[in-house]
Amino acid sequence: MSNIRFQANLQGRRMLTGKWRHAILITFLFVLLVLGVSLLEKALRTSLHIPQLDSHMLLNMDPRSALISGVFCVVTFLVITPLTTGQTEWYWHLAQNKERPIGDVLGWFGSLRLYGKSILLGLQIIWRMALWGLAVYAAPIVLMLIDEFILGYESLPSAILYLVAMVLILVGSVFLTFIAMRYFLAVYLLVEKASRKTTDCVKASVRYSRSFRWEIFKFQWSFIFWWLLCYLFIPIFYVYPYYSISSVELARHVLATKRTKRIEGEDGVIAQVTLKEDQENSSNTQ
Repeated sequence: MSNIRFQANLQGRRMLTGKWRHAILITFLFVLLVLGVSLLEKALRTSLHIPQLDSHMLLNMDPRSALISGVFCVVTFLVITPLTTGQTEWYWHLAQNKERPIGDVLGWFGSLRLYGKSILLGLQIIWRMALWGLAVYAAPIVLMLIDEFILGYESLPSAILYLVAMVLILVGSVFLTFIAMRYFLAVYLLVEKASRKTTDCVKASVRYSRSFRWEIFKFQWSFIFWWLLCYLFIPIFYVYPYYSISSVELARHVLATKRTKRIEGEDGVIAQVTLKEDQENSSNTQ
């Protein structure tokens, strides 16, 4: 299992051979939409004189600013989620050596049913992660409230309590990232077979990823350095396609492994039997 990440990355680079131009154009479309929404928000804030940061370069806590941020978060979600689903589907077919036109990444906008499914899947994952987040951060939030309203800021117990809260937040964030790996496969299950119910995609993702979550977690963290480089903007046109196709390869490996049953006969020969669900999925793959 230790070579899964390496093989996914290696196979991903191989699959991009001769396809980099298409992958870069797809990434450019993603960046263009994200920047477009961001510039639209900036223009609105400028016209209304509601900056995102205050004079101390801290987040503007004005209710109007929070409302604008909330509205554009929703807009970004409604625009980017179907697009990333379409991009995932494009890379999924690329991993199967199937030629698909670049315009197919917009396919999840072209059907109300597909658009709704991509949004619904995203919402189901968000609310599940929100519940996990509430459970994980409840204790440190309570400690910080005690620190602020009961102990005050200038006592030793207050400092210790605040330090404990920060440690719990840090540990909780890492744990929450690991929990998120439960849902890593959901979007791949949806693009594999668009007729699936989104609830089934989430449940199947939790089931299939059970023995692979640590590997998926390490795979995600292995890209941290690459994502930091994206702050220089240009590297994103390499990192995003590389991450996307590598993620597809990892997902395909996990699904294939979990759907294959190993049977050892009396003579010691091990046979691999493809489960019925996998056969149905293969025949119905788009």
